[in-house]
Amino acid sequence: MNTNEILREIEQLPVAEKLLLIELTLKSIRGNVPNTQLKEAVEVYEKRDFWDELSSFQKTEIMEGIEQLDRGERVSYESILKKINR
Repeated sequence: MNTNEILREIEQLPVAEKLLLIELTLKSIRGNVPNTQLKEAVEVYEKRDFWDELSSFQKTEIMEGIEQLDRGERVSYESILKKINR
């Protein structure tokens, strides 16, 4: 992962997670936190599943959309654009 990819990913983090990342990094630089603790924090972040962060409403909507697709209920991108541009 290059620097730009890392920065893009950091930009998408909630503020609280950015602050935690900054705190752990600064403590690691100062020697207050062992590098292993910083490494563990990064590993936990990388292993998290976005599904767990969704609300029950969002999960329900996604599952409903998958079921609709499974039933063949699709709407083309072009038809949506036509409706929007009317």
